[in-house]
Amino acid sequence: LVRDFLAMRERQRALEGIAAFEESPMNLSGDDRPERVRGARITAGAFALLRMQPALGRDFASGDDVKGAPLVAVLSDEVWRARFQADPKVLGRSIRVDGEAATVIGVMPKGFRFPVTSDLWVPMRLDRTAYERDAGQWIEVFGRLRPGATKEAATRELTALQSAMPSLVDVAGFSVCYTNSPVRRAGDQTGPVERLRDHLSPRARRSSRKG
Repeated sequence: LVRDFLAMRERQRALEGIAAFEESPMNLSGDDRPERVRGARITAGAFALLRMQPALGRDFASGDDVKGAPLVAVLSDEVWRARFQADPKVLGRSIRVDGEAATVIGVMPKGFRFPVTSDLWVPMRLDRTAYERDAGQWIEVFGRLRPGATKEAATRELTALQSAMPSLVDVAGFSVCYTNSPVRRAGDQTGPVERLRDHLSPRARRSSRKG
């Protein structure tokens, strides 16, 4: 749940950081070619934890994923080339995502499709006060182990946090990156604290090893 994620993000110490995402089809428009694309809403810091940064423009900043922030968007390389003819002046351009005005702030490197086949990313604008305990939408959460920390220590900490927050769902679905390699696409993650790369598709696993 969103509320649990926000609380865990503030309290955990064993991880370099945690981020959340949710996949969602999105309507991309703003010119004469409206289209349906695969998208994802993510929290600020997600790209950094994946060791991936935009090839053009900037990443989401902390102020982009809060309630009331103007909507900004990051495009995949594929959409940038197919829809905007690889124009570097796309930065700052106004588009519409699900009918809401958004400003393009970045373009991701070729082949990046996290979590699976996304072509458009917008911030998950979170508002802690909008969610009652045990309520709110479900989201996927992942993190990266802090240098020097161990899997066992992270497992103990996450388990303790779960005990301290009765509403927190089972941490068995929480994923942690051990590798410092870039992650371009993830599959299903299981286990208390597992290598995210171990659960990637074969194609994505090859890509992450190249990074």
